[in-house]
Amino acid sequence: MNEKLNDLLSIITRHTENTFASIDILFDFYSEKDFTEVINGFPVWQQFYHMLNSIDRIFIDPIDYEYPEFHKENMNNPEVKSENQLNKNTLLQYYLEIKRNVRKYLSNINEDELYLRSNHKTISMTKLDHILAQLRHIAWHLGYLHSCAKAKYGEKPEHILI
Repeated sequence: MNEKLNDLLSIITRHTENTFASIDILFDFYSEKDFTEVINGFPVWQQFYHMLNSIDRIFIDPIDYEYPEFHKENMNNPEVKSENQLNKNTLLQYYLEIKRNVRKYLSNINEDELYLRSNHKTISMTKLDHILAQLRHIAWHLGYLHSCAKAKYGEKPEHILI
């Protein structure tokens, strides 16, 4: 392997692991009851699910994506009130599966694949574009969930800086 690939993948992996650590902190911070509440206008569970489902659908670039068994139409869209609700444990188990899949994806990808068009059927980007876009998207939702914690408890959970 060339030096540049190792550098690029180690940077992507490091930032992904820091992002996972931030998600872990939020799962630890919010109680089961918090997941059922509407804070800052949106249900906490739905913000988590939207963020996690985006990682699942886009970050790992599946050829044929299948929603998880518990998914119902628009459940992952925080702008649409869902008649169904996911509990913290269901979301945590889903997240742990996603984390394993992302780690596997990053450990198996090579430099040539990073620059290929992704498998996403409607968004034409490289696989690297999708990874970076997902890290940005996750960061937005992490910030939102931190603001929900601040609104509810007057404090924010810890977060990973570097």
